[in-house]
Amino acid sequence: FVLRETNQRRITEAVVVLKVDFKGYAPRLLCTGTLKAWAMCVGRVAKYFRTHRSADNLHLPRVHLDDAHQLAGNGRCWVCHDRFGVHSDKHSCRKCHKVH
Repeated sequence: FVLRETNQRRITEAVVVLKVDFKGYAPRLLCTGTLKAWAMCVGRVAKYFRTHRSADNLHLPRVHLDDAHQLAGNGRCWVCHDRFGVHSDKHSCRKCHKVH
């Protein structure tokens, strides 16, 4: 599952990627059973979000950086002070998983 918050209030997009290889001939009952199980799993995730997500109990912290810190670009995470590597971008820390 990949969950992505949209610009619309209370709307979250979920992307499910399913790759099934039955290695040749497989009974149709097995194929449909597998797909039904995955569809039920998606339904359970949707039900979870409908029942547990309300505007009253959703308090996610919002982090706002000042312009001076954004322009500093010192090559370190501003939360855990870990250095960014050559292959990692300066927008997400691999150690503390904070998005900047």
